[in-house]
Amino acid sequence: MEINKQKITDLIEEFKQKRDSVTIKPENLTKFETVALGPEFLSYMNGKGGYYAKFLNFLIARLRPATIVELGNREAVSTVSIFDAIQSYQAEFYTIDIEQDQRFCPEHMYTDPKVHFLFGDVASYEIVKQLPRKIDLLFSDTIHYNFQIQDEFEIYQHLLADKALVAIDDIHLNDKGVFFDAIKFDKWDLTELCHMSGWGLFLFERKQPIDVATQEQNLTRSIMKVWEKKYGKVYAELSKPTFSQKLKESIKKIGFIYKAKLAVGKILKK
Repeated sequence: MEINKQKITDLIEEFKQKRDSVTIKPENLTKFETVALGPEFLSYMNGKGGYYAKFLNFLIARLRPATIVELGNREAVSTVSIFDAIQSYQAEFYTIDIEQDQRFCPEHMYTDPKVHFLFGDVASYEIVKQLPRKIDLLFSDTIHYNFQIQDEFEIYQHLLADKALVAIDDIHLNDKGVFFDAIKFDKWDLTELCHMSGWGLFLFERKQPIDVATQEQNLTRSIMKVWEKKYGKVYAELSKPTFSQKLKESIKKIGFIYKAKLAVGKILKK
């Protein structure tokens, strides 16, 4: 996939002119007519709720990335948009979520050999080992906090091609913008165009190509680093005394003090 800063900027400007003519094929929108909340989510596909689904579709159709990975696909609005774009060329599309709630995916999507549904934590080794090692386009739409996107990039930077596009939804929710603001790559804040809660795009460029062995070593280290941090927080919480434990300890102390007073009283009576 040939990309550079100017090419992305030109595509953004082109989309602004053509956005109303960008459409998702009707056969890929059938579930929006029959599934709960369909009409509400359909607004993202037709541009009334924001243009991010259309823009993602347009970007992929024009750049034709060979490998696409989506982190977080609940409801599957963006998933359908990406699927629609890759039907015109050969691509591999991996889409991941913990929840099995891809309610808007049309039935024929599940049998398309280009599409790979994976279920589990996006940071787990079991998921990562199933992914390609040269991702051309990464789209993240998981939980809306800085720690999550930080952990994702810690791992997925080692899976990206030497030059790749990374798109992030909801960059202005909670503290998620901390990550986007700190990114040193060429980037575009497309909130006004795409999604009121924030939508960002950046052009990842690896300074020096790395061999496969080094890539795998870096990837393993990053996964371990993320999970050590996760378990560290859990262990810290488990190590804290609970209210009931504190109460029991207080009762024991009160009991000990009471017994001590009785013993002292008996001694004084003698």
